[in-house]
Amino acid sequence: MASGREKAKFEGHAGGIRSLVLSPDGRALASTGQDYNRGGVSIKVWELATLKERVAYYFPYKQMSVIHCLAFGHTSRILVSGSNNGVVKAWDLGTGTDTTLLDDENIAVYSLKFSPDGKSLAAARSDGAVVFWDVIPGTPGAQN
Repeated sequence: MASGREKAKFEGHAGGIRSLVLSPDGRALASTGQDYNRGGVSIKVWELATLKERVAYYFPYKQMSVIHCLAFGHTSRILVSGSNNGVVKAWDLGTGTDTTLLDDENIAVYSLKFSPDGKSLAAARSDGAVVFWDVIPGTPGAQN
């Protein structure tokens, strides 16, 4: 930012971008937004060193209409998403596997935050509640 010049431009969502998050290790940027070309929404992870797309996940509108938020775990290997339909998913970027951590239909998840040690996760919901849980060791959401 010191130079005031644009360093990079990531393109790939065919619609508005809803959320961005930088990984704690500074190596990746994750984004979520509309993807009209594929009839739904997507999550994309970009490598900052190469400026290339590393991985993309696509969802039809029937499955997930809006992904409101993303959060990286403290090791940068886990990415968690929260959506309009109440689904919180953890993505293991190393293996490509995912686990549904929460599925509470019709209660949107607007914000996600890991504890500094990565052992707990909080989700802010549209019903005014904050769901807080310990991440179970051995699942993609686990940081150990």
